[in-house]
Amino acid sequence: LPSNQWPPLTSILPSAEPAEMESPTHNTGQGSEEFHAVSDKELEAKSALFKSGHPVVPSTDEEKESRAGFSSQIEYIMTIIGMAVGLGNIWRFPAVAYQNGGGAFLVPYLCIGMLFGLPMLYIDSTIGQFTQSGPSLAFKKYLPAAQGLGWTMAFIVISIGFFYNVPICWSLIYIVQLAIGNMPQMTSCSNDWNTIHCDSSLFCEGKVDAISKETLVYFNGSCLTKDDRSIAMKVVGMNVIFQSAPEEYFYYHIAQKHQSFDFGHANWMVAVSLLVCWIITGAGLVKGVQSIGKVSIVTTSLPYLIITVLFLRGVTLPGAEKGLQYFLTNPDWSKIFQISTWSAALNQSCFSLGIGVGTMIMMSCYNKREHPNYRDCVIILAADTFMSVLGGTAVFAILGSMSERMGVSIDKVVSSPLTLAFITYPEATSHMPISTLWALLFFLMLFLIGISTMFAIVEGFTTCLIDEFPKLGKHHWLVVTIVCVVCYALNILCFAFQV
Repeated sequence: LPSNQWPPLTSILPSAEPAEMESPTHNTGQGSEEFHAVSDKELEAKSALFKSGHPVVPSTDEEKESRAGFSSQIEYIMTIIGMAVGLGNIWRFPAVAYQNGGGAFLVPYLCIGMLFGLPMLYIDSTIGQFTQSGPSLAFKKYLPAAQGLGWTMAFIVISIGFFYNVPICWSLIYIVQLAIGNMPQMTSCSNDWNTIHCDSSLFCEGKVDAISKETLVYFNGSCLTKDDRSIAMKVVGMNVIFQSAPEEYFYYHIAQKHQSFDFGHANWMVAVSLLVCWIITGAGLVKGVQSIGKVSIVTTSLPYLIITVLFLRGVTLPGAEKGLQYFLTNPDWSKIFQISTWSAALNQSCFSLGIGVGTMIMMSCYNKREHPNYRDCVIILAADTFMSVLGGTAVFAILGSMSERMGVSIDKVVSSPLTLAFITYPEATSHMPISTLWALLFFLMLFLIGISTMFAIVEGFTTCLIDEFPKLGKHHWLVVTIVCVVCYALNILCFAFQV
């Protein structure tokens, strides 16, 4: 029939008035929300709101509304800053900047941060905040077949934490060693773990030969001229291979690289330190994001205070201008026109901000949907960039002082981020007054920025488990404990024990 000859709806359904008809519901599957049909008037009202610029968001279920979130906005902001600002800002950014033109690297780094880092942070936070779910369910709500993407993020982030906790445990070992007064062991070649290849710059500092007035160098417990050391090396059949005292301290005492790792060998120092780190991580997550927020106020703000003190100390060292000149005032501008520099800036931005691993989705899912998340993303980017630049300036100032004292270029002073943190910095601080204090502050800063990132990593994985199995939400502390125990067991098998 033509549309103008259709019978009225009331003639088909005489028992129900149009205004009294109930909206049908359709079950979309276990664990999913019911879809409620809406009338034309409701659709027109929502369309008018949307066209006027007002957001139109679906309602959340009672379970999502009742779960506890952050106690305040400042706790949330401090937590996500602690999530983003980590070891990469202190020990990776200076090394990457040096390899890509020094201060010139700031141009692509800032451009990538604004054009890529900020939009990606905004996308991550919007996904979590809109879906009110962690990665494991957030993508399922967009497309059920994409749920595997969320779980992939979850396992990637916990895998990162599995390795990320190791340098944190090394930092804790250094903190304990410095606190009990073992700074001389780090710069001495007279320890049980030292070899004939050990070179102590502190032992012969300021000593000259009485006849030739030549500066003396260290060899096997004595201060010799360079010619005498060459003769002594030929006598013992040694090649020209030297390791600084802090280098042997790290590799042979902390990591115990010299051990054969036969069946049953254990590095108990690393095993105990890893245990303490995982206990601290679990204790900080016992009440979920509520406890993280309060702990993050300390673990996030204190590193900024410490790096400021180290910056002021670094720029006042003799020769600091040599490092600052390369990093800030005399960069290699030709690097800007190389694609590898922009690629390095992109990698550093992703690594530092934690883009695409689900931690930002997890953190933002505890916010209300009307929370101003774009503002938070701008704050994260600014705080992360500030720490990278300030930390890089402090590190280059210290490297400049060290290169002038050694009489070599800066590229001969540090070869990798690992050596920068655990070898070069202890060597540099050993020549400062109250050297123990400066080294202690540096490793305390590394530990705090590392552990604050671990909070976000472990809570991100825990949130995925609880979202997928809601009954676990009542036993959050138990889930966190199991995750930490399993990760610790894997940690000691790979890094502390040989079985």
